[in-house]
Amino acid sequence: MKKPLKGFINLMKSSFSKSKPLWCLHGFLGQSSDWNFFYSDLNPRIDKNIKLFFPSLYPKLKLFHEGFSMQEWAKGFCHQVRNRSLDNFIMGYSMGGRLAFHLLMEDPSLWKKAIIISSNPGLRTKKQVLQRNQSDKKWAENFLSTHWNTLMQQWSQQVVFRKSHFSPKRLEKDYSREVLAKILVEWSVAKQKNFRNFLSKIKVPVLWMSGEYDENYVKIGEEVSQLSPYIEHFIVPHSSHRVPWDNSKVFLEKVNSFICS
Repeated sequence: MKKPLKGFINLMKSSFSKSKPLWCLHGFLGQSSDWNFFYSDLNPRIDKNIKLFFPSLYPKLKLFHEGFSMQEWAKGFCHQVRNRSLDNFIMGYSMGGRLAFHLLMEDPSLWKKAIIISSNPGLRTKKQVLQRNQSDKKWAENFLSTHWNTLMQQWSQQVVFRKSHFSPKRLEKDYSREVLAKILVEWSVAKQKNFRNFLSKIKVPVLWMSGEYDENYVKIGEEVSQLSPYIEHFIVPHSSHRVPWDNSKVFLEKVNSFICS
């Protein structure tokens, strides 16, 4: 990889001399602005030295031409964070949670605590990998060719989003279709390692959150929480996959309690 560290990701500029950054990583199709409610509702309640940061997670297209993997993204992110603060919290939703796994593995010493929301720690069998790879490649093709409004309807109709109370407005002008297609393939869970063994040895406190109606991810959370005493699984009531937005009140209360404990 040819030095993607400078400017490859949009980290908010601020003074880190005394702050404890909480890095909030959005999911696929997410935007930094998705966390706006989080900033206004949580920030006044927590330690005044904790600052919230919402980086955009969409690399430049040219980096994917150089084989830009999640591992390489994590190396670059940790490099930038390390130069700013050594006392960090990380929180990731869905794809952002999978990126958080890579950050925790890349440099565990950087992270004081981690919050993982509706995320897949990895696939177990070759059959699952093959099926997911085929599915993500098909979605990638759709993201390159399907009319945007139709595509967004199809995306939101996936089983994982059923019973969700939150349906974000996504505008084509805010994205590069080519980058989205590359992320679906290159950052697919099919290309991700199975992090269960790593999580069984983790020494960083982890709050693992899943939505009550998101049955598959509830099962994952229950399973992963048995791997290590450092992992706490919390099921957010009356919510589906989009936990932070489906039940913001309970979500914020739990995050606040975990960070401040």
